Amino acid sequence: MRALRGPNLWSRHTAIEAVVTCDAAERDLRATPAFEQRLRELFPSVGALHANKPSVPISLAHALELTALALQAEAGCPVTFSRTTPTEVAGTFQVAVQYTEETVGRLAFDKAQALCRAAAEGGAFDTAAALAELRELDEDERLGPSTGAIVDAAIARGIPIKRLTSGSLVQLGWGSRQRRIQAAEVDGTSAIAESIAQDKDLTKKLLHSAGVPVPMGRPAADLEDAWAAALDIGFPVVLKPQDGNQGKGVTVGITERAQLDAAYQAAARYGGVMVEKYLPGHDFRLLVVGNQLVAAARREPPQVLGDDIHTVREEWGPAHFPLTVGHEIAGTVLEVGAEVTRHSVGDRVGVGCLVDSCGECEPCKDGMEMFCTKPSVGTYNSKGYDGEWTMGGYAQEVVVSERMVLRIPDALELDVAAPLLCAGITTYSPLRRWGAGTGRSVAVVGVGGLGHMGVKIAAAMGATVTTISRSDAKAADAVALGARAHIATSDPDAMRAAKGTFDIVLNTVSADIPIADYVRLLKPNGVVVNVGLPPSPYSISPGSLIGGNKAVAGSSIGGIAETQEMLDFCAEHGIAATIEVVSAADVNEVWDRVVDGDVRYRAVIDTSTITPA
Repeated sequence: MRALRGPNLWSRHTAIEAVVTCDAAERDLRATPAFEQRLRELFPSVGALHANKPSVPISLAHALELTALALQAEAGCPVTFSRTTPTEVAGTFQVAVQYTEETVGRLAFDKAQALCRAAAEGGAFDTAAALAELRELDEDERLGPSTGAIVDAAIARGIPIKRLTSGSLVQLGWGSRQRRIQAAEVDGTSAIAESIAQDKDLTKKLLHSAGVPVPMGRPAADLEDAWAAALDIGFPVVLKPQDGNQGKGVTVGITERAQLDAAYQAAARYGGVMVEKYLPGHDFRLLVVGNQLVAAARREPPQVLGDDIHTVREEWGPAHFPLTVGHEIAGTVLEVGAEVTRHSVGDRVGVGCLVDSCGECEPCKDGMEMFCTKPSVGTYNSKGYDGEWTMGGYAQEVVVSERMVLRIPDALELDVAAPLLCAGITTYSPLRRWGAGTGRSVAVVGVGGLGHMGVKIAAAMGATVTTISRSDAKAADAVALGARAHIATSDPDAMRAAKGTFDIVLNTVSADIPIADYVRLLKPNGVVVNVGLPPSPYSISPGSLIGGNKAVAGSSIGGIAETQEMLDFCAEHGIAATIEVVSAADVNEVWDRVVDGDVRYRAVIDTSTITPA
């Protein structure tokens, strides 16, 4: 077995070539139909076995070829070419199978041999484990996004490529006209220009000397020097690595010492630290090729509109203390301002993840206040337009803009209505957008605070609902919530059986998932919608989406109008969150239970138990 690392006798694709010898019985598998049946039981995605020509008998070599290719494709590798050709020696075949990463191609060949052997001998084969190993190896070996984009562009133009190392050093073309790139750098990149660009302070000085406006700031020798620089520049400030990329270690909008201390530690992990004046506005990334602007992207920082526990524990970045959290608030109106017209004293109302937006930008006018360009103001740990930090619902009283206050229908009790203002709208919005309803099949991944609402709402819309989680521990709960069936991901047979059966897969978990496995569950024109926030990027082959017009999408909360629509829908269909009512004195203990997954499914604080400090 050898790797063909460039254009070859078989194709322009890189390929693993192997010489396979078959005995008399293995040269024509028509004599042993049980083999193919057993192979497809172990690995359904292999499909029907076939030869390159109808007149050629299907041999074990053909089975090995097709299995090695299908294993890579199922693992998310963009491979399409394979070939098996008999040699002049009877029973000896040359097998070529395309690969995108050599180590993955070799491993796929080894796994294909083991799978074919298990099919022939009636043994067992852990297909799920093999695919997981292939995916993990591919994740480790494949090119990064920038290098990959350049390589894809070269391939689209018919330029041969050759990977020279296990890293990002790639050769484009052959012979005297070859060029080499490493990551996003080319062999003509100036070493001097690169060293300047890596030094943000030097870059800024050179831009300033050329008349380009730049923010005030300088490097900081240590934490105290950073504080002195911030005082000299004037708040708010930004702290970032002097030599960094991709936004790592950058903290913006710093206004006080505690924030600066935390930001300094975050930036110092990447080397020297810069302190600069914070200039509000949008961050654009521009791509210039051949002195021509070819693309521009507005970069938006990730944001989570409401997670009490992670915010207080500063697991998602520095929080502004003193802080009152709580983003699912329900109660009655105590007092209204002179200009309030929408609500009256005594009204049953609720407040979700937002307490203000500009009301003037295009997203706001379109009823998508959560995407306000000013931007929108979160219920807590967010600076309002008046410069004051917002406080949430772990309190006896809150003051909110009337535009963000929602009417709670009389059919809903306040305690079960409160979680609808985040968990309810977070699941209602994507289900409504993607057409969950009668005749549609919906899979809800995760049966937790979000997932249990997704099940209830999808079932009320008329969809046939299936829940998916790691085990069967919540299978009975899922059925009680409205699901027709439950699938445990630990059961590979159940996952295989569900292939191609869902119109919508709603992912509510924030753990890493093998996204390709869930895309395979979709029918043509189906969609995987993410409302959870996994920590790692997804890896998926475009071919798995193109084949079936499938999509992978994301969804945030809904706007105010849609949230009111959701509340009315839940009231009409008798939908409420499944909750535990807890005392304010037990919050710390309950938080630990939430983290451990011991709360089914939302913990709601009785605000009457809150006593002033």
